[in-house]
Amino acid sequence: MKKLFIIIVLLTTSMFATEKFILQNIKENIHIDKGWENIEEFDNGISVSVKEIPDIPIRAIMVKQNIDIDADIIAEVVEDVPNYGNFLKSASSMDANLLYENEQGLFGHQHLELKYVKDRHYAFNMFRPFGNTNRVDWELIPEKIFKSINESKNVNKKGVYIDIGYGSWVVKNLENGETEISYRLVMHPGGSVPNFAIDYINKVAIVALFEDAINEAIKRSDRRNN
Repeated sequence: MKKLFIIIVLLTTSMFATEKFILQNIKENIHIDKGWENIEEFDNGISVSVKEIPDIPIRAIMVKQNIDIDADIIAEVVEDVPNYGNFLKSASSMDANLLYENEQGLFGHQHLELKYVKDRHYAFNMFRPFGNTNRVDWELIPEKIFKSINESKNVNKKGVYIDIGYGSWVVKNLENGETEISYRLVMHPGGSVPNFAIDYINKVAIVALFEDAINEAIKRSDRRNN
């Protein structure tokens, strides 16, 4: 029994170490501008790029657009988790909940109701790295940690739990006076989904979500300026 306990502890530690290594690898590479390949551009100025990250089976994806919106309004929209259902029109099957907030940022949970495969759900920590006013990041929380903080929270936990994922909203002031807004993402939906299908799903989803968030930011900017 003692040997079995030691093996379980070692395996659990190894799993967390692996997830931590993968997440760190994503973080270190996703913000490096070199290596992004532009794959699509839209008439509204939105462009989509992908990037290979070492030891990661799926590609990082980035969507960006030059538009004149203050960074604080973008952050306000991204961090407004309780109201996602009101303005993320492309994600009508998503149920988002704010679990709590502390000095490490906000902690939320999202459940995706899907038609032909099992539902997906995940918890995340959203934060502004180093107090950055031009960037909002989020990273997924391992399921064991989620369970420990979810005991008093009534959220939908049906379906496959997603452990590994990272996203970052970045606002850059360009030399020509324009403002570039980008959203970068690496996320595996869990289950036995082929990598090419994951790349396609992520591309479609991130563009739609980006457009919803930008449209909401424009509305809030107009209300603030009028």
